This record gives sequence, C-alpha cells and structure tokens, in this order.
Amino acid sequence: MTANPSHADIDRPHSGRTSPGKHVGKYDVKREREYERVLIFAARLRITTDSKLGKPTPHWVLELANRSISGSKPAKSRSRR
Repeated sequence: MTANPSHADIDRPHSGRTSPGKHVGKYDVKREREYERVLIFAARLRITTDSKLGKPTPHWVLELANRSISGSKPAKSRSRR
C-alpha cells in the first residue's frame, strides 16, 4: 500500500469493478438533481439569513433561489423586501 494514492485510486469504486455498471447513468442523474435541490434550498436560506442580518444578497443567489425544485419551471418570485 502506498502512502499517497493517485487520484485514480481514490475515484475508483470500492467494488473492484473497472467499468461502471449498467445503472450508473440513472444514479448520476438522480444525484445531480438532489445536489441541485440542495443548492436551491441553500440559496433560499441565504436570502432569509441576509435579510435578517440586513445584508445585500448577491444577484446569482436570488436567481438560484428562484429556480423550481424540479428544474422544469421557475418558482414563485423571491425578492428581498
């Protein structure tokens, strides 16, 4: 065992397979959607936090918070009051 494994060793699944399984594509899409949901909820929390602290919210955070959770249509408009 080497002290400093290469990136290839770190990224490889622990199952010992050298090629991805047949369900990897579906899993990746689901994981991307879940990650996007987390980002949207974090942006919404940032708007609330900035509002309570009296700080301006960056435009990119407002745009992200306005996205719908499913990604298919825009959510109701969120703006700072």
